[in-house]
Order: sequence, then structure tokens, then C-alpha cells
Amino acid sequence: MNYRRMGNSSIELSVIGMGCWAYGGGQYWGQQAQSDVNEVVKAAIDQGINYFDTAEMYNAGASEESVGIALKEYRDKVIIGTKISPSNCTPALIREHLNASLKRLQTDYVDIYMLHWPIEPHSIEHFTQQKDVINNPPSVEQAFETLQALQSEGKIRYIGVSNHGVAQMREILDTKAVLAVNEMPYNLFCRAIETDIIPFNQQNGIGIIGYMALLQGILAGIYSKPEDVPPPQAHSRHFKQERGGT
Repeated sequence: MNYRRMGNSSIELSVIGMGCWAYGGGQYWGQQAQSDVNEVVKAAIDQGINYFDTAEMYNAGASEESVGIALKEYRDKVIIGTKISPSNCTPALIREHLNASLKRLQTDYVDIYMLHWPIEPHSIEHFTQQKDVINNPPSVEQAFETLQALQSEGKIRYIGVSNHGVAQMREILDTKAVLAVNEMPYNLFCRAIETDIIPFNQQNGIGIIGYMALLQGILAGIYSKPEDVPPPQAHSRHFKQERGGT
């Protein structure tokens, strides 16, 4: 296995990471047996994979719980990345939700804690229907001030983001926060980040983690064309709006 340093951080990630959205099962992916997760995780570690990626929203926390069980005996050998939803980014909620993630993951720190989507109206409305949050969204400044405080307390090793564009990253850097990584969709068919985002990240020492590397199974040969991808998994920007749910 090859490893690469994540931006200007001290972390070296395996070039192939393990996406853990399906872990824990649920309506989106269907039932998942913990015994299967344990077996897959062990096989991944045996092959040199050290990065495991989850989020609080994945299967309503069940993914983090499953990851915590599977990685409990390997904690000192692996890098865990998880994410917080933009609707949960007031100072009090960040602390509450990070502590909940740590409990589910059975660890006292997370290696990479990422803001899942930008703090802006469209993203917030996607994650919550609470009118008080939608009408009074958290501020970028308060969110990243809190994240830096949690980092200084040792609960977060590195702060990152996911699905952020150049203007959104600039806004965060203006708060003096240090971003270690931006996790973005990136594969042989979807290469838009090469135009502006990758150069910006390189200039500012921000690493890139590419997700959806096999385009929901199309590049793995599971599906021969986009139309074959099951509707629940074809909700992203990579699929036609005409299909609905994207």
C-alpha cells in the first residue's frame, strides 16, 4: 500500500481508504451484518488501508457505531474521519454532536473532523426542517472558533471540510482556522475539481480526499450505465435531475 501526507498535516493516509456509509445498515443501503463489517475492516487493515471515513448522518449514527465496534481493537493503527452536518454548527451543538460521535466511535478523539457541507441556507435546509435553525443559521466564524477550541482540547486532531468550493474555503481561512483537508467527489468521469479547487488546495496546504471514486459502482463494473444505479444511490450531482431525487 502507498501512503500520502494529507496537506500540511502530519497524517499519512493510505491511497485507498474505506468509505463506511453502508456500515450499520438502514433504509438507504439495506441491512448490514456487523460480522460482515468486522470481516471487511480486518481485511482492509491487513492490506494496509488505514483511513476509515464516516459521518454522523450516515444511517442516523449507526455507521459510526458500527465503525467503533469494528475498529476498537485497531484504534492506534488507523485514522478515523467523521463529519458534522452544517445545521449542527452552533458552538453548543458542535460540542454536543462531537461528543455523541466520539461515544458512538468508542474513542476519545477523532483524527479528522470535517464540516460535511458549507454553512449556507441550501445545505442547512437539506439537513434540517427546524425553522429556528434555518432562520438563524450558525456563523462560519463561531463554528470554526469552536472547532479550534475542541482541537486545542485534544478531541480533534485536524479540522477539515467536505464539498467546499474556493470561495467557501477562503471564508474559513479568513477565520484563521487551519484546514487540513477538503473531501470532494473525484473520479475518472467527474474531474471538475481539477480546474480551481485542487490548485487552491495545493497553494494553501490543504489535502484532498476523493470520494465516490468508483462513481457509485459504475467504474467498478457493477452497473454498466448511470441509469442502472438504484435511485436511492443516484441522488448526487453526477446523475440527471430528470430521474428525480437528485
